[in-house]
Amino acid sequence: MFPNDESEYADSDGDGVGNNADAFPNDSSETKDSDGDGVGDNYQNQLEEEQRNKYILIGAIVGIIIIIVGVIYKQKRNSPIQQQEKQIDLTNIAEPPVTQTEPTVTQQWTDESGYTWRLMSNGETMWWDGTDWKNL
Repeated sequence: MFPNDESEYADSDGDGVGNNADAFPNDSSETKDSDGDGVGDNYQNQLEEEQRNKYILIGAIVGIIIIIVGVIYKQKRNSPIQQQEKQIDLTNIAEPPVTQTEPTVTQQWTDESGYTWRLMSNGETMWWDGTDWKNL
């Protein structure tokens, strides 16, 4: 008994795998369906490889964008304008007010007429009129 085209040993698609062992007896590019999902292993591997390549491409694009944004951020952060803003502008800082201290008496005397005189630390000469000190 020789196998014919209708027997279980026939190879309808000519892929070298008999119809009894070929999950796709009419498709010469497929012979197995390991997970039983109706999609041949060769085609499924091809789809998975394409999916992996898409993820790699997307990851590379996202990585490049992150690097570009980082470089731009760093350049902007180190720009002369930013450096100038970081420096303290001392021209707008008000100096503390100079407190005027009262002059002190450096010398005091009374003349022959009974008037009291003072020589002040600021160079002024003052005399006592009986009520207040008056500038000369």
